[in-house]
Amino acid sequence: MEFQDLLDEPFVAAGDQTGAWREHWLAAEERGGYPVRVGAVTSRPDEWLAAVAGGCVALAPVSVARFYSHPDVVFRPVRGVSPSRVGLARPRARTHAVVLDELMMAIARRAGVDAGAGRPSTH
Repeated sequence: MEFQDLLDEPFVAAGDQTGAWREHWLAAEERGGYPVRVGAVTSRPDEWLAAVAGGCVALAPVSVARFYSHPDVVFRPVRGVSPSRVGLARPRARTHAVVLDELMMAIARRAGVDAGAGRPSTH
């Protein structure tokens, strides 16, 4: 499915206070100035699923399909929207926890970045 085919549909949105997060999940940049039609504003997964089941459209990461379900909601891939990015950060002065250190290193290896600097790895 192409994102452009969804532009006239009512979308589920997060509240205005979420700022860039709201804009990202409404694909504001990909709309090219085309106004979003907000069909529901939600703040919890159950509300979000109910809004989609009620006829709204929502963009979501692939993981949502694995963790949330509703008998009246179908997840489909959409082309024409930017991928989402997730970041994991912690203060440098924080006491190191072995489990968190291992998670950071695994993510860094997978992403090809230096876990200590947040830059692409040189090795």
